[in-house]
Amino acid sequence: MKNKTILYAAIAGAFVLGAIFLFLGQKNALEEYTSVVEQGGLKSSDVSVTMPRPNDEISSPVEVSGTVKGTWFFEGSFPIRVYDESGAVIGTGLAGTKEDWMTEDAIPFFSQISFENPGSGAGWIRLSKDNPSGLPEHDASEDILVRFVPDPAHVKVFFQKYNIDSSMDACTEVHESIRIIEKTDGIARAAINELLGGVNGVEADRGFFSNIPEGVVLRDIKIEDGTAYADFNDKLNAGGSCRVSAIRAQIEETLKQFPTVSGVVISVNGNVDEALQP
Repeated sequence: MKNKTILYAAIAGAFVLGAIFLFLGQKNALEEYTSVVEQGGLKSSDVSVTMPRPNDEISSPVEVSGTVKGTWFFEGSFPIRVYDESGAVIGTGLAGTKEDWMTEDAIPFFSQISFENPGSGAGWIRLSKDNPSGLPEHDASEDILVRFVPDPAHVKVFFQKYNIDSSMDACTEVHESIRIIEKTDGIARAAINELLGGVNGVEADRGFFSNIPEGVVLRDIKIEDGTAYADFNDKLNAGGSCRVSAIRAQIEETLKQFPTVSGVVISVNGNVDEALQP
């Protein structure tokens, strides 16, 4: 019985030591892989990538180009995949060449791949040697670490336009212009800040102008029960009933583009009664 106990203990100890060595081996391999990827990706001597460069920010579609040995091609192409940081494939494509690919020399390749942009984080682009045989000994690949550009958001900002009649109805007539901004949780605040920045060159060429005075700052904004409460500094107030109506229309229409906003309350330094008085 004593000998059996010693034997079982020895076997258990061997299993424990084996598990420890296996864990350490996996940990070291993972750390080594991570270190290599952080330095620019897994490299193959067969491939030279000119774009994108390691750690470049990319958006869809992404252009991938460089040189690769002709042995990577089959029927003039080889596959490329885009991965997000979880390892999920978010885009696939083929790289092609205009050169004779029936060679072992390095030849240029080019690809343009559309992918579902996760909008943040890192991932990688994997170039894979086309391997019609399916034999693992003929596999080869190269990974390029990349970062994803946040998806843009589209917002409307509203301005007046020249060559409109001078009636009071025209004072509240505003025209939309589309702006592209980075996606943000504070989309209403971002839209108002775009409005406060005034017209850009393209909008000015289209005859747009803003009645909002320079120096106006959005102090606070919140949306509750379908109403947007927007508070500004005292630079917002400007004389003249027509101009005041125009400013109000610009702000209200810019906020009412959002489905969660059906009404707008404008205040200056927290005071509604002092806001936009003629």
